[in-house]
This record gives sequence, structure tokens and C-alpha cells, in this order.
Amino acid sequence: MKQIITKRSVVQQISALAFMVSFFFFFLPLTCSALEKLSDNQMHKITAQSGITAYINDAVVFYDSPDLKFKDVGTCDKNGNPFSVDGYLKFDFKALVVMDGRFDMDIGGFYEEDQLSFMDNTASGDVTRFFDNPLNNVGMLFLTHSGDDHSFIFQFNNIKVFDHESGNEIAMGDLELSDIKIFESRLDLFPPVEGDCGIRFVGGTRFEMGNVKFSGTDHEMDLTLSGIMAGSSISGSPDDPDSWEFDDGKFQMGLPYYYNDIPGQDDTALASNPFSLDITYDENRLCDNKAYIAVNAPVQGSIRIKEITTHGDTSFGPMAVDGIRLYKNIIEFPGRGIGN
Repeated sequence: MKQIITKRSVVQQISALAFMVSFFFFFLPLTCSALEKLSDNQMHKITAQSGITAYINDAVVFYDSPDLKFKDVGTCDKNGNPFSVDGYLKFDFKALVVMDGRFDMDIGGFYEEDQLSFMDNTASGDVTRFFDNPLNNVGMLFLTHSGDDHSFIFQFNNIKVFDHESGNEIAMGDLELSDIKIFESRLDLFPPVEGDCGIRFVGGTRFEMGNVKFSGTDHEMDLTLSGIMAGSSISGSPDDPDSWEFDDGKFQMGLPYYYNDIPGQDDTALASNPFSLDITYDENRLCDNKAYIAVNAPVQGSIRIKEITTHGDTSFGPMAVDGIRLYKNIIEFPGRGIGN
């Protein structure tokens, strides 16, 4: 995709730049976010470029929180009656992140220069339709990352939840995500259409994860997923993990465009189907609290797992899910209850 930077109003540029700088320094490790004063000679050597590029070299971040708790406030049962006690999820959290690579940030208003073509099956035969990308001329914040010399480890220990049915706290066990390597990623963040609200973005990533391991308190639910791969597509025989290799492209989160070809009809519209997150309100919800979080998470790509193991020694072999096309995936927090 080609990015062309367009002129925006002074207010828009300053607001976007402030957001970019805040985002940049918030997520960088402290060892990399120190500001240094440049001399006049150094300043004279700087020329204007589009966007910001940062390189991180072997930055290490360790985070340890002994008690994180998420409360489910004002949730109702399936009949619309609020629970007398708020539910919750709590755990101990640790993270170790080693980062190395290139990070780019840019502001743009053009998404794709060339028109997109699709074959439309109509009553009179097949017709070729041409469309501009529906995200063209939408002001965006572009965030990209590349580099594979890094690793992430996340641990969720002593996971406990409150069960409304029994009225007791239940210990679930421990969850560990280890040896995560993100080879490339991209996030195009933009505002919703006029009259709407929330966050919209399209993006993608290509990554590997060494292990996802869940250990139950009684070890009856132990489960390990080894060698997880996610990308646009993955070559190699599904039953031979040693032959698996990434093809070009990323596992897509949100779809920049979607053409719905209804056989026998003239289909003359091309829609965008981004990942969205809204805090919204529905008068028809049974709870007194009508507000909720609505997420639409369409995805596209392939996911493969080299080995699935339970109880530590029972192997189910590899799993391959190729050609995923999920155009609509609505998730609500809190949910409406089973049957509603």
C-alpha cells in the first residue's frame, strides 16, 4: 500500500503529533526514552522527513504485579436481574520483554493509489467492477514495526474467578505465554465516521509463539500449545510441521475493504470492515445499566499449531486452520446473558 501525506489543518496536525509523541514515549522502555539536547551544528544537519522512525536495540522491560483484579460491575443474570455480588477475575502478572527492531509512525490521508477490481456475478453475466479503496482520504495514524530479534514472556499465576452460581471464589490455575516473536506488524488507526464513536483500525501481524501453557490447580485441565504461527498464509503440508514456512503478508485484524458479491444481482458498493471498539448504550438491554462495550473483530489469515498436548504427555499432533475469513465478529462486555 502506498502512503501519501496530505495537508491538514494546523489544529489537526498539532493534535495528531501530540498523540504520536505521547504514544511513542509511553510505550518505549525508560532506558530508551531519555531526551538529549542537540547542538546548533547537529540541528543544522537535520532535514524534514515524513513521520518518525525509532530503532530499539536490545531493550529489556520487566513488569511484576502481585495482584491484578478486574471487577464485573452491575452485571445481570439471564433474566435481567443484577447479581448481588460483583464478579471478578484476579491473578498475579509478570512480563519480560526484550525488544529489538525498527518502529515507524506517520500521519497520512491516502491509503491506496490504484483502483481495486472485482468480478460481479449479475443476472446478465459477469461484470468487472472498479472501486477506490473506501479508506482513501481518511486521516490516519500509521504505526509499523519490523525486526525479529526479540522475545516476550507473559505469566498469569494464581488465576481466580468469582462464580455467581456457587457464590464462591474458584482457583483456576496458571497461564504462561512464552517465546513470542513478532516479525512484522502494522496498525492504521483512524476516527469513526461522522455521527459514530469509538476506535477504528485495520492492521496485521506475523508472529510465532513458542508455547501457551495452562496448568490447572488439579492438573486435570493441563494444556500446552507449542509452535503457534499466525500470518497471511503458511506453506507446507498441514500434517508435517517441519515443512511449515510463512508466506508473504500478515494475519489481518480488520479488513480495509470487503466486496459482497450476491449472485444474480448488481453489486456496486465496496465497504470497509475495520476492527472497532465502542462504548455504547442500548435501551433494550435488560439490566439497569444499559451501557456496554461493543467490539467487532473481523480477521483474515492462517493459524497453525505444531503440537497440542494435554496432561503433559498426551499429544494430539498438529493443527492447521488456513484461509480464515471472518467478516463479522461481534463481542459485548458485559454480555446479555445466555438466551438473550
